[in-house]
Amino acid sequence: MVRQLHPNTKTAWTLIFSTLLVVATLVIVLNLSQTRQLDPIVYSINDGTGMEIYTMDADGSNVRQLTDNNADDWGAVWTPNHNAIVFHSDRDEAGEFGIFVMNADGTNVRRISPYNMNARFPVVSPDGNWVAFHANVNGNWDLYVMTIHGACIHRVTHHPADDYAASWSPDGTQLAFHSLRNGVEDIYRIDVDGTNIMRLTYLPNTIDTWAEWSPDGDSIIFHSERDGVSNIYIMDSDGNNQRALTDNSSLDRVARFSADGRSIIFRSERSGNSELWVMSADGSDARRLTDTEFNEFHPDW
Repeated sequence: MVRQLHPNTKTAWTLIFSTLLVVATLVIVLNLSQTRQLDPIVYSINDGTGMEIYTMDADGSNVRQLTDNNADDWGAVWTPNHNAIVFHSDRDEAGEFGIFVMNADGTNVRRISPYNMNARFPVVSPDGNWVAFHANVNGNWDLYVMTIHGACIHRVTHHPADDYAASWSPDGTQLAFHSLRNGVEDIYRIDVDGTNIMRLTYLPNTIDTWAEWSPDGDSIIFHSERDGVSNIYIMDSDGNNQRALTDNSSLDRVARFSADGRSIIFRSERSGNSELWVMSADGSDARRLTDTEFNEFHPDW
C-alpha cells in the first residue's frame, strides 16, 4: 500500500524546493559577477622609433598593435562602450600634437581637434559625448572640452599657470586635474563650466599629479612624490583621508580604475623599465602584466 502525502506536506516540500532553487540561482549569479571578465587594456609602447598604441586582454594576453608609424601616438583611452579609442599624436606635424579617434581595431583614424592647437591627453566623458584635454594655444596649458566629433570647443580653465591631465567625475559634471597655480603641482577639481574650483592637495615642495576619479565618485587616486619617491595614493573626492596605496622605491604613476572599481592598473619601474602592473583597489595583490624589452605607458581599461 502506497501512502499518499498530505496536501499540506506537498505544499511545504514545494516551498522548500523552490526556495533552494532560488538560493542556488543567486549563488551562481553572484559567483559569475565576481569572476566576470574585465575590460581590455589600451596602452602605449615606446619601441625605439616612437610611441605606438596597443591593446591586450586584462590578464596581459592577446597583445595587439594598433598603430605603426614614425610619430608618437599615446595618451590613449577607451570610449565608454569600448568601440573606439581616443589618443593624441603628432603624426600630422612634428612638434604639434592633436587629438585623434580610431575604431577599437585601429582602423578609421581621424583627427578631431583643430590645427594650431597643441592638444594632449584626452579623456572621454562618462556618456561618451565629450572629450576633455589640455592644450597650449597661447603659450599656456589649459583644460578644454569638445564633443567627440570635435565641435563646440570650450575652454574650462583661465589661469596664467599651467593646468594638465583632466579626469571626468562619474556624473560628468566635474573635472579633476593637476596644476602649477600655487607654485607646485597639486590636484584640483572644477565644474566643467569653469566654476567652483577646489584645491585638494596642499603639501609644499612636492608633486601630486595624474588624478583619476573612482567609478562611484567617492575617491580620487593620484601619484605623489611626497615621500621622496613616486607612489600611488588615494583620497576622498573632497581631498580628505589621503593615504598611500603603493610603497615602492621605484616610480609608480598614472593609475586608472577598472570599470567596477575593484582593480587599479598603473605603470611602474619597479622591474627596471616601465611596465604595466595591476593591483586591488586597496593596494594589495600587485602583479605585473607586461614583460618586454620596451617601455609601456599610460594604460586605460
